[in-house]
Amino acid sequence: MEPADLNLGVFLEDAFHFQTHMDNRVVSTLGTLLRRPGELTVAWTQGRRRNFAKPIQLFVVLNLVFFLIAPQIGILLFTVTKWTPGKGLPGVSAEAMLGKQAELGYTPEQMVTALNRALDPQKKWFFLIWIPIMTVALWLMHPRRKVVEHLVFAIHQACVLFVYMLGLGFCVRLCMALEIPERIPRVLAAGVALALLVTMAAALRRVYQRGWGVTSLEAVLTVATLVPAAIVSQRLAFILAFRAL
Repeated sequence: MEPADLNLGVFLEDAFHFQTHMDNRVVSTLGTLLRRPGELTVAWTQGRRRNFAKPIQLFVVLNLVFFLIAPQIGILLFTVTKWTPGKGLPGVSAEAMLGKQAELGYTPEQMVTALNRALDPQKKWFFLIWIPIMTVALWLMHPRRKVVEHLVFAIHQACVLFVYMLGLGFCVRLCMALEIPERIPRVLAAGVALALLVTMAAALRRVYQRGWGVTSLEAVLTVATLVPAAIVSQRLAFILAFRAL
């Protein structure tokens, strides 16, 4: 495939023909993703794709790994507590919650358990919503680039976030097992946030080739898209989980 084949139709057609098994290309692609931020996106846009896993392939594999491991190490994304039924959820009123609880004949504890179980398949929305929001933000900052280039960059950065969150989860779980003071996990979380910002800046500079000043600002704006993605995906996840009860 030539660099000129940068259109959304080709990308989507390619996405439906990926392999999802963990082969050597996925492992080597993951190494490039973490060692050389932005290089995968550059390689894809330049047509150097043979030695790397497809963006969708990498995303699907890491998505599966993340949601298999995340609950085991305490990465819950969206969750509800015993106080939730009486307070309601984003998009679901307290009256609706209590009405559903009475209809099902659940205790507050049973309601919380049922809601958390129903939330599990909805947590994927966070990443699925962040990718298009980031794509739009990148397009607004670089309107002369093709949308599919921004989309590929966004997918690769979502994959980076998968890895960083898993790494943080393992470190926090280790701190808990060793009974390390709580401030250490908070420092680790701040370090991961900083690493994500630095990685984003490095990737943006390699892909979009702007100066460090502009790139740093773009990195902050791009990482900031996590906020609306979290708000929208949380509301959607809670609504869908509630309707699934």
